[in-house]
Amino acid sequence: MKSNLKIALVGSYGNGKTITTLSLCKILGLPRAHVENIDSLYQRIYGSYKNPKEYSTAELLSLGLARFHSRIKEENPKGFISDGSVFNEIAYGEARFELSSQSDKSSVKDILHRKIYLDYRKRLYRTITDYGKTAYDKIFYLRITPASPTVSGTNLKFQECFEKNVFQIFQDNNIRYKTLTGNIESFISEILKELDIVLLDNPELKQIIIETSKEKQTLKEDFHYGK
Repeated sequence: MKSNLKIALVGSYGNGKTITTLSLCKILGLPRAHVENIDSLYQRIYGSYKNPKEYSTAELLSLGLARFHSRIKEENPKGFISDGSVFNEIAYGEARFELSSQSDKSSVKDILHRKIYLDYRKRLYRTITDYGKTAYDKIFYLRITPASPTVSGTNLKFQECFEKNVFQIFQDNNIRYKTLTGNIESFISEILKELDIVLLDNPELKQIIIETSKEKQTLKEDFHYGK
């Protein structure tokens, strides 16, 4: 099955976006649009590893712009399923910025950078939201329940901050979306139902999820915000 649908699956780390995306790609015959996770991108740009909790404001801006640029190149006009969305790039940056601002390790240089950020953020925010308003036919926000027992308190705090920011982006820009709560199987079923596509039999859907779960393990794209 092929179409020219442009679908975005939004959500923070660990909420089932990648397996849901890979499964839907198999079902709908659409390509997956995705970008490097932030720590591998940092290593490629700066040539070293750094704990994401210690990223400077300047680094956050650079990484957010790099991910936005990569994202729009991946989102094919002929149709795609975006594992994330350009809205993720804003909400991730805002969440990181808020959490790093609460740290007592901020340098004088970084505090000065934040003043620059306040102006630059407005420009980057408008560029990204203007693109996002017309880029997607359907936007689904995924919130997996129950949360994975392996998710740390730091990650939960980051997820809460991310969710608050992304919902604010949607509200401020009158962007329509649908929140899906549950597991990956229910996500796929609800999305297919929303698209008016005949639902798969449970055994067939379960097998696709098993296959894509194995595929995800080979991608090495997992990321966690700090430890």
